[in-house]
Amino acid sequence: MKRIFGIMSVIVVIGVVVFFMMNRPEKTTYGDLLHKELTSYDVINEVYIKQVGDEFTTITNRNDIEKIIENPADMNLKKVDDPPYVQYSVTIRTEEKNDPTIAVGEERIHILGLKNEDGSDAGGMYEIEGNNSLLKVITETDYNWESL
Repeated sequence: MKRIFGIMSVIVVIGVVVFFMMNRPEKTTYGDLLHKELTSYDVINEVYIKQVGDEFTTITNRNDIEKIIENPADMNLKKVDDPPYVQYSVTIRTEEKNDPTIAVGEERIHILGLKNEDGSDAGGMYEIEGNNSLLKVITETDYNWESL
């Protein structure tokens, strides 16, 4: 009887460990996600940013594009199921017309239209761990905002 109880205990512990390993949140960085798709700045024609409401800006300057892509590259992300409270949408328009869009909130982002090399979806919803450096770039850079 003690042996059966011991074996059952080991099976339960192994099951719990496997469950938590399989459901562990996926962690990555903003830079790792974007560089799966965007291997060079040369493929980026422009970045279109729309603020919730009626203001937008189109960025074609290479330095400003680099700020949007590179400054937040080290931003740590954890995959979640909850969408962000969207403040801005950022669309990266490329030569290949495969234009990923990032819905930017204060605590989360949602990346749409980003594909892995095998064609599977690389985007998703992510919680930002630490500072939201993408939102900081958007709000602290003096872009020429226009009304719709």
